[in-house]
Amino acid sequence: MAEGNDLTPSERSINDIQKNQQEFKKTFKSIIESKFPGWIDEINNKQSSILSIGFGGTATEFLPLDQEFPNAKLFGIDVGDFALTKDEVEIISEKKLNIYLKRADAGKEESYLDDTGEPIKADLVVIRSPNIGTGGNWKNVMKQAWGHLNPEGILYVTVNNDFELKRTKELLADVEIAIQEPIRNPNPHEKTVYFSEVYILIAQK
Repeated sequence: MAEGNDLTPSERSINDIQKNQQEFKKTFKSIIESKFPGWIDEINNKQSSILSIGFGGTATEFLPLDQEFPNAKLFGIDVGDFALTKDEVEIISEKKLNIYLKRADAGKEESYLDDTGEPIKADLVVIRSPNIGTGGNWKNVMKQAWGHLNPEGILYVTVNNDFELKRTKELLADVEIAIQEPIRNPNPHEKTVYFSEVYILIAQK
C-alpha cells in the first residue's frame, strides 16, 4: 500500500478506518479494565455474543471487537444499508469473521433474531454516536438493547458532544437504565466521517 500523499482515496479511507478502530479499541479496553477488572477475560473464556447497533453503516465496529473478543459471535443491526459488506470487512481485517449483519429497525423486538432465528442474547452491546438529538426511535432501541443483554452484560454508548451527552443521559433515565458517571475520553478521535467519541456512557446489567 502507498503512503502519505500517494494514497488513493480508497486506501486513505481504509487507513482512516483502521486508525479510528484501533483508537476505539484502546479506549474501550482501558475503560472496561478499569471499571470491570477481569470482565474481558471472563467473556473470552466462554461462548459469548457481541452486538453492535447503528454503526454508521460501515460495519467497521467488528474489527476491534473481533480483536478483543476473538471467540465471540458478532452481530450488527442497522436500519440503513451497510457501506461495507461482510466480505469487504474481512478484506480489511485480513481474516474470516464470525459476524452476522442485519438491516433492521433496532427498536423492534423482531429485529433481535440471529441467523438461526433464535433471540440474540449479548454480553456486550455497543452503540457508537447515536445522535439522539436528531430524533428517531432511540428510546425503543435502548430498551431493546438492554433487554437483550445477559446478566452482568455491559451497554457501552459513545457520544460526540455535550448536547448529545445531555440528550442521551435523559433518554437512558427515561427507560430506567442506570449509567455510571459519564467518562470523558482523554484522547477523543479527530472528527472524521466516522466517530469523534468525546464521552462514553456505561451501564452493567
